[in-house]
Amino acid sequence: MHQARHSFATDLRRVADLGAASQALGHSDLSTTAAIYGHYDLSDLERAMDALARARREREEPAD
Repeated sequence: MHQARHSFATDLRRVADLGAASQALGHSDLSTTAAIYGHYDLSDLERAMDALARARREREEPAD
């Protein structure tokens, strides 16, 4: 059971932020999730940079 939960949590962290993962795992404290699953993941940085680029493009688009 533990291995299945850990696999689920690791996969979830690839697509969700730490807060969403914490809620899905039922942790009452975000620091619990951060301590166990908060390790640095390059995909987190890539998603953040993509989101930033999209936000900047949207801001720079001329209004109709």
